[in-house]
Amino acid sequence: MVAFGDVDLACFYLDESWATVPDFQQKIMRQLQELVSRHPGYVANICAGGITTIRYGASELPYHGFCPSSPGDVCTFYDRLLVLGDANIYYTLVHELGHRLNWVNVPLFNAFVTTVLCQPGELSNCEPQLPSYACYHDGASSTTEDFAETAAWYTQLVRYDNCPNVSCSCYNRLDDDYPLHYQFAVERIFNE
Repeated sequence: MVAFGDVDLACFYLDESWATVPDFQQKIMRQLQELVSRHPGYVANICAGGITTIRYGASELPYHGFCPSSPGDVCTFYDRLLVLGDANIYYTLVHELGHRLNWVNVPLFNAFVTTVLCQPGELSNCEPQLPSYACYHDGASSTTEDFAETAAWYTQLVRYDNCPNVSCSCYNRLDDDYPLHYQFAVERIFNE
């Protein structure tokens, strides 16, 4: 367990980069604490991979955060996220940690691709289905983005019964419009 003062942050460690932005650090900590308390199954799946370092970074890139879907245990959240409200910070946090989970639990990710994204009985036609990532990246999407978005959409549904963030994912509901994604999120990603 990682603690920051009296705050239980499970396996998430905020490094020294946050010292320059204490207000943003407090916002991230509050959202991490909520994630730890509200979705312990998701957190346990991520924490099975060990400590995840949460870093602050100033960036001119059009991203709010970055957590690689490959070896590495560092997730970076950029200054442009600071101006957004708690719903967007939480959404981005869950999304980026979804990329960490993608790497930590490759069998889980592979099960997602084969049971959610592939057409029944056809393992060669496995296409991403959630629209939000493609909206921001010139129509491009990927299976790893679909996985991370599934986690983020699910938490928004649980927390708000809707999707109040700035992503164009708000046009759909995970439970109604993507039932396979929803079922996989409940049963496998979040264990709820």
